[in-house]
Amino acid sequence: MISVLILLLVNLWYEVDGRRWAYAGCGLNLTTLPPMWQDIVRQAMQTWNGAGSTFHFDEEAGQNSVVCFNQGRWNGRLGLTQSVPQTRDALLRRANTVLNTFWQFDPPHPDEVGAQYGVPYDLQTVVAHELGHMLVLKHSTDEGALMHPVLPSGLQKGLSQDDVDGIRYLYRS
Repeated sequence: MISVLILLLVNLWYEVDGRRWAYAGCGLNLTTLPPMWQDIVRQAMQTWNGAGSTFHFDEEAGQNSVVCFNQGRWNGRLGLTQSVPQTRDALLRRANTVLNTFWQFDPPHPDEVGAQYGVPYDLQTVVAHELGHMLVLKHSTDEGALMHPVLPSGLQKGLSQDDVDGIRYLYRS
């Protein structure tokens, strides 16, 4: 009985609109990023690739990308991920993540210093969070989860059990 209840809770939280990637994979074009940032994105991709699901990120010269622009304060956003189509139960065709270089990251962007408001944000944590959105994971209420919507500057996060449960639910192993 308890396992059924847990499965139902996972089901309600993680499959909110039925969208997912066909073939449980997504290739990312990283060519617009500085080499050091490309390495950080690759590490974030490996974070999700190692979660024990059937989903896999790869690097390729395709239309899915991670890019960076100075978006100003942008309502406090460090990054934003958008996937297409937005219709319920659709197979995703494209997704893009924008990292906002207005904010200061660690490691810093070589061309954009970022706002000097104290401790910089951990780039790998921010990228891994945004890649979670690319996987169609929503924000989590678990403060220890990578997918929690609030990230204090300087904090490094890996996947929590909540994150792993979400990706395994969407892309069963």
